[in-house]
Parts: sequence; C-alpha cells; structure tokens
Amino acid sequence: MNAAAPAASLWRHADFRRYWGGQAVTVAGFGITTIGISVIAVVDLHASTMHVALIAVAGKLPPLLLSLHAGVLADRCRKRPIIISCDVLCAVSLASIPLAQLMAEITLGQLYAVAFLVSALQVIGSNASISYLP
Repeated sequence: MNAAAPAASLWRHADFRRYWGGQAVTVAGFGITTIGISVIAVVDLHASTMHVALIAVAGKLPPLLLSLHAGVLADRCRKRPIIISCDVLCAVSLASIPLAQLMAEITLGQLYAVAFLVSALQVIGSNASISYLP
C-alpha cells in the first residue's frame, strides 16, 4: 500500500504568497474606500443624504456596466499586468483625494468620479484575478 504523499502547502510558493498578499491589500483597501469616501463627503463637504447616496450609486454602477466586458478583457489579455495596473490606477485615483484636501479643492464631483473609477478598476481587476489563480 502506498500512502498518498501529503499535498504541498500553497504557503511554500512565493508566487502564491505575493498573489495572496496583493489580494488581501486590495480587498481591505476597497472596503475602507467604500466607507471612507462617504465619510469625507459628510464630514468635509457637509454632503446631504442624496449626495452620499449618489456616491454609493457611483460605486455600484460599474459592476452592472462592466462585468461582461471585464470578463472578455480578462480572457483575451495577460492577467497579471491587468491586475497590477488596476491596483496602481486605484492607488493613484485614491491619492487624488488627500491631495485635493491639502489644496482645499475637494469637490463632490471628484468623490463621484473616484468612487466610480475605483469600483470600475476593482471589477476589471477581480475578473482578471479570478482567472489568474488556476
């Protein structure tokens, strides 16, 4: 009788550890961003309930509009560059918020745009990410 060899742990693979770490940061950052943009709107811009709801809509619209197209993009292109570029573009767009706050030029329009863009990039990156792991 041959005993089945124990499966090697995924934690031993450096590529998996990098992938897992990147995904953990992305998911945590997206969750914080979803709440943080609304808090900035209320605290700094004294936004009404309608404005906060519009920010939420801007964040929920990209999955409805882009999911199918993001899946096609993920199937036809290399996945790793898509994942990395989406994360970098998310970081750049989110960095525009503190910069605008420092210059006292932050607007609701910027918050709508950042919420939409971050959500769109998250949809594209997650579609590529799902296909990348296998």
